[in-house]
Amino acid sequence: MFRLMFNTAFIPPDNCLELSKMELSPEDIRKDKDKKIKKDFKIRLYFKDFCKMCKPESTEVEDLCPACVAEMGQETIN
Repeated sequence: MFRLMFNTAFIPPDNCLELSKMELSPEDIRKDKDKKIKKDFKIRLYFKDFCKMCKPESTEVEDLCPACVAEMGQETIN
């Protein structure tokens, strides 16, 4: 029906990302001449924090906990 991509750095502090019909791809869904999808259509994505110790918005890379380092991979961190 549609696809979406987003940078996880832009997930709001409340961990809920809301996208309207105009923010989705492909363009066909936005034009929707047959009006199959309502004009006010929205999708909400809810996220949960992976780690309670490391706050991504304030933890420096070198201060990440072992679980976050393992998840990200040392190569990515370097």
